[in-house]
Amino acid sequence: MWVSSHGASALNDITFGSLRISKQDLPPKFHFTWELETTPASLTPCSLTSYDRYVAICLPLGFSEHREQQPLLFGLFLGMYLVTMLGNLLIIVAIGSDQHLHTPIQSLFKQDPSLTSLPSKEIRNQTRISDFLLLGFSEHPEQQPLLFGLFLGMYLVTVLGNLLIILAIGTDHHLHTPMYFFLANLSFIDTCFSCTIVPKLLVNIQTQDHTISHTGCLVQMYFFIALALIDDFLLAVMAYDRYVAICLPLHYTTIICPQRCVLLVTTSWLCSHILAFSLTLLMSQFSFCASHSIPHFFCDLLPLLKLTCSDTHAFQIMMFAEAALSGVVPLTCVLVSYAHIIHTILRVPSAGGKHKVFSTCGSHLSVVTLFYGTLSLVYYQPSSSYSADTGMVASVIYTMVTPMLNPFIYSLRNRDMKGALWRLFGWRKYSTQ
Repeated sequence: MWVSSHGASALNDITFGSLRISKQDLPPKFHFTWELETTPASLTPCSLTSYDRYVAICLPLGFSEHREQQPLLFGLFLGMYLVTMLGNLLIIVAIGSDQHLHTPIQSLFKQDPSLTSLPSKEIRNQTRISDFLLLGFSEHPEQQPLLFGLFLGMYLVTVLGNLLIILAIGTDHHLHTPMYFFLANLSFIDTCFSCTIVPKLLVNIQTQDHTISHTGCLVQMYFFIALALIDDFLLAVMAYDRYVAICLPLHYTTIICPQRCVLLVTTSWLCSHILAFSLTLLMSQFSFCASHSIPHFFCDLLPLLKLTCSDTHAFQIMMFAEAALSGVVPLTCVLVSYAHIIHTILRVPSAGGKHKVFSTCGSHLSVVTLFYGTLSLVYYQPSSSYSADTGMVASVIYTMVTPMLNPFIYSLRNRDMKGALWRLFGWRKYSTQ
C-alpha cells in the first residue's frame, strides 16, 4: 500500500509531465503517508524516510530539475514498483497457502482440550479434511528447481510485458483508438489470468506443500473460468473491430464508437462472471468422498469432476452449454470476421496494401490460433476421455505461454506500439523513424 501511494504517483508525474498536486489532494496524501509510516512496524524506517517524504510532498518540482534523467528515473521507479508489488504478493500468497504459518489456528488447537488430546496425525486429518492436493509437476522432484526458474521467468515477463503495453496505450494519445482500447483490456486480463494460476504454483514448488483448501480451490477455479471467458469474448470483439475497420472503413467511427466499445467490454465482463459463478456454485455442492489428489497444477474443472462422487450429469450439460455459448459462438464470430477480411484483402490491387493489412491482422490471428487450439484439446471433449498429461501441457500453453507471448506479438509486429514504447521510455528520436 505504501509503494502504491507514492510509486504510482511518481510514475504518473514522470510520464505525463504533470508536476502539480491540488490543495484537495495534498492533505489526504500527507495523512495516508503519515498513517502508513507511523505504524509500529514502520517507526524505525520512518526516521530515515522523513526527509524523502518532505521532498516528495513539499518540493514536488525537485523531480523535474534534470529532464534528461526522466527516462532513467521512470525505468528505475517502475522496476522498483513492480519488484515491490510482486515480492509482497508472493509473501502474502506464501503465508496464505502454508498451514505452518497460520499461527492463530494453531493457538486455537492449544486452547481446545478435545484437539490437544488427539494424536498429531488425527489433528492433521481433521484440520485438512477438506483440502486438496495439487500434484502437477510433483512426480519429478529433480526437475523442481528448473521448473521454478522457468515459470517464475515466464510470470515476470508476462506481468512486465502486459503492464508496459497498458502504460504505453494509456500515455500515448495516438493509441487512444478502439483497437488499442481492446488490446489494453486484453493485456489486463492476461495479467490477472497469470496472477490467478502462477503464484500458487510457484509457492507449491518452492515449499513442496501442494495443499489448497476447498474454498481456495473454488475461488481459483472461479477466477480462472471468468478470465478465460473474458479472453474468449475479447478476441471475438477484436476480430469484429478489425472486420469493420477493413471491410466497412467509412462506417467505422459510427459503428465502433467509444460508447459501444465500453458496452462490448462491460458485457463481456458481466457475461463471463455470471457463467463462471453458475459453474462454481454447482461445483461447491459436490461431495468429494474419494481421493483429494488433483493431477494438475491448479483447480481446473475436469480434474475436479474426476474426484467427485456426486451426480455430475446436470453439471456437464451446463458446462457444454456454456462452452458452446462462450467458446463456439466467439470462435465463429472470429472465423466469419476474418473470412470477410481475407476476401476484402484479396481485392486490394497493391501488394503494399495487402502486406499492411495482413501485418495488422496477423498478430491477432496468431493469438487466436494459439489460445483456441490449446483450449480445444482440453475442454471440447467428454470428461471421461480427459488425459491429465495432455491437460497439463495444454494448460501451460494457455495459462503461461500465450499471456507471455501477447506483448511480443502485439508490439514487435506493430509499428504504432513500438513507437509508443520508445516514447514511453523517452527515446523520442527512434519513435519518428
